Amino acid sequence: MTLGANAQIGTMAFYNMSSLKNIDLSKAQTIGDYAFSGDTYYICSDSSMSLAAVGTVGEDYGKYMYSYHAGQLTQVDLSAANEVGSYAFAYCRNLTDVVLGDNVTALGEYTFASCQALVNVNLDKVVTLGDYVFMETGLQSIDLSAAATIGKYAFVNIPALTDVILNPNGCVLGEGAFAYCAALTEPQNLAMATEIGAYAFAYAGLTSADVSGAVTIGDFAFMKESLTDFTVKLGASLVSLGDNPFAMCRVAPFFTTESVTFNGVEYLTEVFDFDLSEAVRIIDGSLYCAAPNGGMVLVTYTGRSAAHVQIPVGTVRISGFAFAGSDVQNVTLPYTLASIGHKAFFGCQQLKLVTFTSAKAPILEEEFDSAYYESLEHIPGSGNFGSYVDYDGNEVVIEPVGIVPYFMWNATGGMYSNCFYGANFVDYVGFVDNKLLMVRPENGLGYESFVMGQYFDLVISGAVAPEAQTLAAIEAINRIPERVELQHEDIVLAARAAYDKVLNKAQQALVTNFSTLLSAEQRLVALKAAGEQQPPVDEPTTDEEEPAGAAAIVGAVIACMVPVGLAGVAVVNAKARKETEQGGEEAPETETEEQ
Repeated sequence: MTLGANAQIGTMAFYNMSSLKNIDLSKAQTIGDYAFSGDTYYICSDSSMSLAAVGTVGEDYGKYMYSYHAGQLTQVDLSAANEVGSYAFAYCRNLTDVVLGDNVTALGEYTFASCQALVNVNLDKVVTLGDYVFMETGLQSIDLSAAATIGKYAFVNIPALTDVILNPNGCVLGEGAFAYCAALTEPQNLAMATEIGAYAFAYAGLTSADVSGAVTIGDFAFMKESLTDFTVKLGASLVSLGDNPFAMCRVAPFFTTESVTFNGVEYLTEVFDFDLSEAVRIIDGSLYCAAPNGGMVLVTYTGRSAAHVQIPVGTVRISGFAFAGSDVQNVTLPYTLASIGHKAFFGCQQLKLVTFTSAKAPILEEEFDSAYYESLEHIPGSGNFGSYVDYDGNEVVIEPVGIVPYFMWNATGGMYSNCFYGANFVDYVGFVDNKLLMVRPENGLGYESFVMGQYFDLVISGAVAPEAQTLAAIEAINRIPERVELQHEDIVLAARAAYDKVLNKAQQALVTNFSTLLSAEQRLVALKAAGEQQPPVDEPTTDEEEPAGAAAIVGAVIACMVPVGLAGVAVVNAKARKETEQGGEEAPETETEEQ
């Protein structure tokens, strides 16, 4: 079939035309949505068509089987086209070669999705690639040097893809853009990408990533199936991080270098605590990011102090998979911690002790996954749950976890609501063979929950934890500027009011920055005293003539400051005009510093 010049092919024009093998599209101007696509159906394994067939051999093992009804085109010339619609050639399973014209700068969603034989297509002029546009194709090499936006899962699950050239001027990579591309190891110009979406390279073949140009990196962007050595280079433009982008990656501690001079010799020393940007910090080599409502999120633990990890105060959340697979042994959580992400400590087989210091137990986040229940391996109840036949025809007895003595088939929300999806520490709920030791605050609440009991079997009462009023006082005192002036009096008074609400002596003892409040109050007293002694100034003075009593005023300020232990520098210039008794010479000008 041959189409004339400027032909416009409408939506679904050749849809489900499975016998179509050849058509000349070299003069076609537009290709509508679904133009050459077709239906896909489950292949059923029984005469009643109630059971979907599942592959039993090779790469199809365990996968549902489908029948496809799109055309059987093998080559498509779109050199005259201006527009190619969404799903235009989706599921054309025999299509191997596509030629795009220079005027095609955007491809919609699923345009060539599931064209499993497609190996050749020119994309060097395409600026925008839609979601799932080339998912599950046979591409091996692609030039995306003009692409500014690459949609969600645009190139997902392309096992043969080895070479990718990204835009050297930067680009946005959508969620899962190159996920499951197992052979892709070094995409060119990745360092120029500004936004890297969640799962963008999850389960791909990369073992290193230069993301120095990234502004945002999404959840689990470079996630691995099992613990894998991984090299990362970050940049100062980074301001946002999702849950551990390097989940199940063994990343070396992050550091910078500083020049230090010792005995006249200059040395470079590694520094593991520094600010990467306004929102991203490195603390003890691990990666932290500012939380939306204040505080920090521990994003990636790098294993610098595995024997005993002390997570700093101010951390409000531990991200999902933050420690997953690491060799951490003991960890102390700060009193500011509010939540622990899904699988935060999953696979940490050496973890023995967790010390909690917050008055309320942190929330243990869970991630719903229907497959988790459908596997029939995580039913929490006890009793006989029958059996099923697997893909190989073998009967498999369902073994419940047995952590509760019952199972509610009519539970609200269906059977899925009966499962515990949590896996915060070591393994899934009900599968932690060697439970952990917990140290919890004497006044802690929420540590006796059922789920906590699935991770910890020995609980020791520890020190008293700061309660809400105590934390409010600590926060109010932290707002006091390092150098207090009279205009800061309201801040100091507010801090005092917050502290006075802490009535319990045990709680007062936890306000470890109380000395800051005392110093601030004493500083205000000194400033006010100095201000009361300041005489009015009627005439300007010169270098040769100082105002009377100036030395006395400075002396009064110093006298007020010294007793209260305030750090400061006072410079006194005394220009004595009288001659000394011994030589009659003018006394030299003196300068004194007090610190």
